[in-house]
Amino acid sequence: MSVDLVRIDNRLIHGQVIEAWVPHVHADHIVVVDDDVAVDPLQRSILELATPSNIQLDICTVDQAVRMYREGSFSRTHTIVLFANPQEAFAAFDAGFGFSVLNVGNLHYAEGKKRVTQSVCCNREEMSILRRFAQSGVTVEIRAVPRDQVRHIPPDADLTWEQP
Repeated sequence: MSVDLVRIDNRLIHGQVIEAWVPHVHADHIVVVDDDVAVDPLQRSILELATPSNIQLDICTVDQAVRMYREGSFSRTHTIVLFANPQEAFAAFDAGFGFSVLNVGNLHYAEGKKRVTQSVCCNREEMSILRRFAQSGVTVEIRAVPRDQVRHIPPDADLTWEQP
């Protein structure tokens, strides 16, 4: 399977993905995995408009993404898989969608969240899920674009961990 990047970014498809990550991994396929977006015609249209015509786009639910992975749908493409949140990323991973590195690019600030980096803010549940990924052997890296310095979330990360 050729999944070149698995990323959590609540913005899904946007400039950083198209201008930095697509060329970095030579992607020709983007898979957006989001149960809500998959059934929302307006959100689907927005993502389709944001995707260059030379990039194949699939928008699917977690269950559909796991099925595509198991069927080998990514074996002939250079694929970026985008999740909007850690919960759905872990649901896919837990159901058998395999990957060894998880990139966390952006999680917006909201009440009850703590800043991890400039672009990533997590509540206790989200940080717990990221820590569970790390405890499962997945390298959890935080970086917005490929040129950024990588920051890792270790398996024993403090749930209130913040960047100094």
